[in-house]
Amino acid sequence: MSKVTVEPDWFFHTAACLGQAASKLAVAVSRSSSDGGLMYSQKMAGNDARGSGWGTSYDAAAKIVLEGAASLAGAWSSMAQKVHQAGVNHQIYEWEAGRRGYPGPNAAPAQPPISSAVAHIPPSAVGDNGPGLDDFIPGLVEAVGEPCPNGDYEKLGRMAPAWTALGDAVNTSCSEWIAKIHRPDASMVDAVALYDTIMKLNEPANAIAGDAMKLASFTSTFGTAIHTFRERSTKAIDDLVLIIGVIGAAAALGTRIAGKKAIAIGGRLTAREVSQTGKEIGGFIRALEPVVASMRTFVTALNPAMQTLLSQTSIFPAESNELQPDGTWKKTIRYFSLEKWMAWQKYLLRGGDMDIDTWSDMYDRLEKNRDDGAAFDQHAADVMGYSKGTGWIPQFGAHKEDYDKVPVPGRHWDWANPATKELAEHKNGSLDFSQMAIDERVLDETDWTITYNLNANHQYTQKELDELERLEREYPGRFKKNWIN
Repeated sequence: MSKVTVEPDWFFHTAACLGQAASKLAVAVSRSSSDGGLMYSQKMAGNDARGSGWGTSYDAAAKIVLEGAASLAGAWSSMAQKVHQAGVNHQIYEWEAGRRGYPGPNAAPAQPPISSAVAHIPPSAVGDNGPGLDDFIPGLVEAVGEPCPNGDYEKLGRMAPAWTALGDAVNTSCSEWIAKIHRPDASMVDAVALYDTIMKLNEPANAIAGDAMKLASFTSTFGTAIHTFRERSTKAIDDLVLIIGVIGAAAALGTRIAGKKAIAIGGRLTAREVSQTGKEIGGFIRALEPVVASMRTFVTALNPAMQTLLSQTSIFPAESNELQPDGTWKKTIRYFSLEKWMAWQKYLLRGGDMDIDTWSDMYDRLEKNRDDGAAFDQHAADVMGYSKGTGWIPQFGAHKEDYDKVPVPGRHWDWANPATKELAEHKNGSLDFSQMAIDERVLDETDWTITYNLNANHQYTQKELDELERLEREYPGRFKKNWIN
């Protein structure tokens, strides 16, 4: 009989690594598409022929990469929950089999945080910024022969750091967390299957990181090309008007070449001289074509097959056994997102008797209304399993009977479990920094833990994201955050 190696710690170590990787990436996705970074893309490419061609391709690629990064965070987070549950199952099995050397079924580490990242798609890069060349020298605009580029090189310059940061976040999650997951013993068949699934996610992860770096390069190159075009064109114009003794007539601005003042050329500049300068500027425009072509022909490494893999990894089979009118039982399987699957499991544990489709419809209606604070509170509580029946107290600290139980006075929390010294706060929208200051006092002065359940669909500010990350870094294992979709 072959020997079977049982290694429950493999499951919990692997789940923790996946949870950390997902959490770090979810923050990076939120940061890149929050009030800075990629959200400055509006009209940055302009709407001339070159700008529209470049910007249309950029918009499509940016959507694929951002949504891919959010899906990767979700896939890692879903795998973390699956692997953690498998570890719990192993602990229970080993305990029931009489192997008392293993921890009991209630000794499993805490579940990894839920990380549902939502990619807020940036505004289109294509848009009208006005004429790319002011009409301040009679005949010059006409002599150029086509609209001058009116892209905004200042906005383009902000994109490369944002894309680089996203690519770095994917690479860091892989190198610092996924790389720590080792292949389990071959006799642990279920663990090997989970490991193989996890490793398959490395291909889309590498593709997303590479695509983000490519977009950083494309935006930087196009912004530099637009800036160079304006500088060269400004010099050509200044050389033209120098003939008639005018110095510094043109200025290269963010979206156009502007005239510092109208030039009355009279008979001092010939049509031929203006035409030659116009043709020279036209040549500068055509020189942008290779830069535009590189973006226009770009195909993301994150292909449809990888996108499907990420999507499939993020869903869970949910089962329901329903009694039929004829007395037989019918087994129904539906595929849910991580949050919906967890909510279904909690519902079943509480003795719920709705059939799976009725419950699913009710859940979906609630989710549609999740922007309402009360609806989100209920949604988050369902996902996390907070209920009075499991020892949790709603609005903890708001009632007189709680006053002597709260860890610090002057604050109440959405939910708390005094027996386990856990506090939970649901954040549907903006964070309250005064509340967070009190929560930091709790972490400093007591041994309570605090969990923030955050609305993954809300665009948190850079300051809010930084503060969340700081608390998580300074109070590891005691300040936790979940991104609830």
